[in-house]
Amino acid sequence: MADSKRKLTHSAEDIDDILDSADTHIDNQSNPHGVTKVQVGLGNVENKSSAAIRSEITASNVTSALGFTPLNANSLLAQDYSVDDPLWQNGMIDSTTHEIVESTKQCITKLMAVPDGEIYVGCNEGYQVQVVWYQGDTYDTLAAYRYTPMRSWTRNSADHCRVMVRKSPATDITPEEAYANVIITPHSIVEHSTTWASGSINSNTGAEATQNKRIRSSYIPIGNGIRITVPNGGKILPIMFKDQTPTVEYSVAFQTQSFTIYPQKDTQYIRLVFGYTAETEITDTAVHAQVRLDYVDSNAKWYALGDSITQGYHSVGSSIGVTPLSWVNVAANKTGLNLRNLGVGGSGFAVAGTQLDKLNAKDHVDSIDFSGADLVTIAYGVNDWKYNAVRGDINSAVGDGTICGNMRYIIEKILGDNPLAKIIILTPLNCWGTTKDYGDQSTNYGLGYSFSNSGTLEQVYQALVDVADYYGLEVIDATHNSVVNRISLPSLLDDGVHPTIPCHAQLGTEIARRIWYEEVK
Repeated sequence: MADSKRKLTHSAEDIDDILDSADTHIDNQSNPHGVTKVQVGLGNVENKSSAAIRSEITASNVTSALGFTPLNANSLLAQDYSVDDPLWQNGMIDSTTHEIVESTKQCITKLMAVPDGEIYVGCNEGYQVQVVWYQGDTYDTLAAYRYTPMRSWTRNSADHCRVMVRKSPATDITPEEAYANVIITPHSIVEHSTTWASGSINSNTGAEATQNKRIRSSYIPIGNGIRITVPNGGKILPIMFKDQTPTVEYSVAFQTQSFTIYPQKDTQYIRLVFGYTAETEITDTAVHAQVRLDYVDSNAKWYALGDSITQGYHSVGSSIGVTPLSWVNVAANKTGLNLRNLGVGGSGFAVAGTQLDKLNAKDHVDSIDFSGADLVTIAYGVNDWKYNAVRGDINSAVGDGTICGNMRYIIEKILGDNPLAKIIILTPLNCWGTTKDYGDQSTNYGLGYSFSNSGTLEQVYQALVDVADYYGLEVIDATHNSVVNRISLPSLLDDGVHPTIPCHAQLGTEIARRIWYEEVK
């Protein structure tokens, strides 16, 4: 407290000088105290500018640090572009002069080299892209605008291209928006984002395992579906997951033919295991380059409700298994529809399933939002028949537990979510049960074989048609008008119920022609 009693002996001028000296010291950036970088913990840091550091960073440095390959339009292009050398500009191709003209509603890229005449282009929802092909810098042709999350665009006669983008509906767009919403790459985007390592994956538990005859992929987002090209002499095991945790949601056997995997009810990711059919050792994980992965084009959304046949079960002799070559996958491939497979093995309108969520169709649809569906197919009935569910009729109360009552519930749930959804009823295939004693050729198998509650399969068929007629829904008669008939049934349903793979293929082609109104080749 003694200091507080001291008198001030400095003049105002002295104080100003002291403050000026303090300001000068503060503004001095030449390290007046001689502090070293070691003293502040930066002894190992090199003295480099940010420009020098950026110039030394390689793509592999970034990928290694992130743990994945970043999906950025510029980084994926064969050419590099910067802020000073932008990829996109406002403009469009004049259809007559083939020159770039001004447009605030479209953006176009610089001319890009595509030596193989193939480029992958995709865009976010709400945008549409098209490719302009060139031979050198000479205009060749113009593709049609379309929305697609990622697809291959090819032109054998071209070696350069530009990409154009617009919003849908058309409003003003900036180059920055184009950059943010369009991906362009010389390879499939799914191949870019997938890494492979030596080893296998347990298809039941999802656990990784050491195996010198296998390589395994990272988690791959399924999107609308992935076309998987299997190389000659190879085989691929697809395993589906709800998220990026090793809990298997769904898997099928090794496939030696190329196939397409579509998302099941809640599956979001897939992992692949590759091996040779000769079971030879794989010494180089780069062998994955032989496996081509392509995302399925987006189009109208198809939700497929049904039992084990929709889920993908097929029969070989008395054995059954799930195949990616099922009728729904075949039909989706032929129509270009964006399939969401909601099949549940063992289920019916009233009968609980034995696979996946193990619910009957009424309870199954409660957890499904149909607001995004353009088409919904409903393919139940055979399990209701052979497990003797109460048939009911058009007068059955909605959701009362009978075949007809629960069918009414499902239809009203779908239309409640989405009044614009197109609903098609697929009636059940004729069959004679896995014991092959539910009728014979003389009774036309199940069509003439009766149970106490469900009646004959013919009566179940008629009940389904009656309900469909009540709601004004289209019916595809797979019961009487398909490749499975009185003569072919025993050879096409090996176990008496489930189609063989060739039968699945034919059914898929037949149904594709009925569910879509464009020509199916």
